[in-house]
Amino acid sequence: MSSLMDPSLASAWPPLLLLTELYTQSLLTMGDDKFFSNSQTLLTLDELVVFSRALFNIAFTLYWQDDQTKIQEGGVPGLNLRWVGVQDKIMKCLQAIYAQGSCKPFMPENHWHVNSQIDMNSFIDAAVFEEQQLDKSSAPRALTKRQLSHFSPQLGVLNNIPFAIQFETCVLIFQCFVENNKWNRNRDTHGRINVSICRGHTTQDGYDRLAEADLRAPIMITFLDQFGEPEAGIDGGGVFKEFFTSLCKEVFDTDRGLWLENKRNEIYPNPHLYATESHNLNWYHFIG
Repeated sequence: MSSLMDPSLASAWPPLLLLTELYTQSLLTMGDDKFFSNSQTLLTLDELVVFSRALFNIAFTLYWQDDQTKIQEGGVPGLNLRWVGVQDKIMKCLQAIYAQGSCKPFMPENHWHVNSQIDMNSFIDAAVFEEQQLDKSSAPRALTKRQLSHFSPQLGVLNNIPFAIQFETCVLIFQCFVENNKWNRNRDTHGRINVSICRGHTTQDGYDRLAEADLRAPIMITFLDQFGEPEAGIDGGGVFKEFFTSLCKEVFDTDRGLWLENKRNEIYPNPHLYATESHNLNWYHFIG
């Protein structure tokens, strides 16, 4: 961090941040054909690899601080700008570049990962511990990404630059979070959510009844037949599994207009105007 704050770098920050903002804006209106043409862009793909890695190293350094006070209150040499503002500008650019490569990867293997720079076992242990401490604290659970980075370096990285950590490691951490949550709730029935779902309307009923619910609580599903009568059976896990499987199959269907599919049969959010309407954005939030 001290190297970033070196006054001798004061002249480098204005052009770097200007390029960062210009490139972020250009990606908003740039199609894939133009992006990969290498002739009509601010940076060639080779230049973008170097540029994005430099931004990534800066972002990781800013988040990987035990004391975030310097980031929140400290100023950039030569600019009337706090470091937290640099974080925001760089993260918007990195997220746009990363999203651009989601449908057609172009970065070198492990370009975004920091596995060789930190001890992953220690990172996992610290992230799980910090999540436990957050659960025990009086802090509200609906923290913003910026607030999480102030609370903990590990949670700041996971929530702001999750692509810095290999997917398998993120899954392992997530599973630990789930197990901790189960243990904290003791699987009691006091916070249980009872949901009735009509056959043939699984997706819409699921959205209507669960979009605003605390999905960490135990959920009991009851299917209703065509006459609106509850089907026989008690949800011991199998009925919920049936509901969840059906829900996932329907919401990720590309015919719904929310997703597009690349040549490797991988789906990604539809960038077209239809998918960015407020109602559909709520669907993305629910699916997530």
